[in-house]
Amino acid sequence: TARPFPPCMRSKFEELQRKAHLTFTDRFQLNLFLKGIGLTVSETLNFWRQGVFPKGKMKAYQGEHTYNVRHNYGLEGGMIDYTPHNCEKMQQEHKDGAGRCACPFATDIETFRSNTFGQSWYQSVSIDARDKIESAVHAKNPSAACEHVFEDAHGGFSIGPKFEFPDAYYDASMEIEAMCRERADYAQFDRHFSVPENVTTADSARANVAADTHLLPTNFNLALEDLSSDDE
Repeated sequence: TARPFPPCMRSKFEELQRKAHLTFTDRFQLNLFLKGIGLTVSETLNFWRQGVFPKGKMKAYQGEHTYNVRHNYGLEGGMIDYTPHNCEKMQQEHKDGAGRCACPFATDIETFRSNTFGQSWYQSVSIDARDKIESAVHAKNPSAACEHVFEDAHGGFSIGPKFEFPDAYYDASMEIEAMCRERADYAQFDRHFSVPENVTTADSARANVAADTHLLPTNFNLALEDLSSDDE
């Protein structure tokens, strides 16, 4: 699913699917993001092999991308253990002479609309959320715009008061998914064992619908560092 990936990385994924190629800067940022969300160097190499080189030449994969990926992981060259670029850097770093930024929200409103019109991640955003996103872009607040995308994709769940890295977007999404799955399991268990014998089938069905309706609260602020199994 594409939901856990922030728009800046989804844009790179989509461009890679279309062209089977990314600029050096885009590849660097994408590799560090994959590293940041926990992929091993072997998994990242397999990502490039599966996603790109069925359409290209294996010699190019072996000669160029293997070294670059291993270098990004600190296993070649100067052995530097690079960390993912933070949102501030993504908002400042341009990809090309046209001034397109790695962060799709760090631009003026007209450029934002032009660049995102054909992006699938933007097509999946609700109309109400688009208004909030464009207001944040117009106010020069790219982080707030990204937060609105997150909330819209996660049923009102908030990423928190502030996040600084694209991989934090992914981590928060996965935490919410795990929590929702756990709650769904609890609800299913309760429905199975807690229905009194004198309750009719129709009453039981209505109880199940009510339980499902309140299963996923909205506007829930998730503090990742404070989350534990005891919080349930």
